[in-house]
Amino acid sequence: MSTAPPPSSAGSSAGSSAPSSTGSSAPTPPPPRETRITLERHVLAPRETTWRVLCDTIEELAGPYVVEGDPPPHGVGARLHLPHPDGGELVETVVSFEPPWRRVYVVEGDTGLALYQGTFSLRDDGPESHLAWCVVADPEPGEAGRAFLDTAVAVIGRLCDLVVARAEAA
Repeated sequence: MSTAPPPSSAGSSAGSSAPSSTGSSAPTPPPPRETRITLERHVLAPRETTWRVLCDTIEELAGPYVVEGDPPPHGVGARLHLPHPDGGELVETVVSFEPPWRRVYVVEGDTGLALYQGTFSLRDDGPESHLAWCVVADPEPGEAGRAFLDTAVAVIGRLCDLVVARAEAA
């Protein structure tokens, strides 16, 4: 807890151009609100199989790409329109695509977040693989961003579980 310093015994005049003893009179910016969340799964399947299942499952569950990326359909620039939990639509755009290792995307729309960037990454674990999803988000003031982020984490957790089950069955 911080407390305000005691008032100065030296007088100050309004409009004075001299800086105060505490520095600039500019307001202190708020601390960063950036949030990072990571979900991880071990997959009893090779990385290439898990990657294919991940990309196919994203497209299957989210509907066809509205815009295909480079390379088609999943690559950079690919766009999906996603249903918003409260109605409406969100736009997911792939911003980095490095098969079979990494897929980075941003989500835009009425999320209550100033930033939402998700990353799916895969690494080899012997003959098996490791799937990780990380989101970097910056909630706007209020509860909407936190609520959206909680919903997104739950949805992505179910997606990861489905990808694991499908890759292991492939």
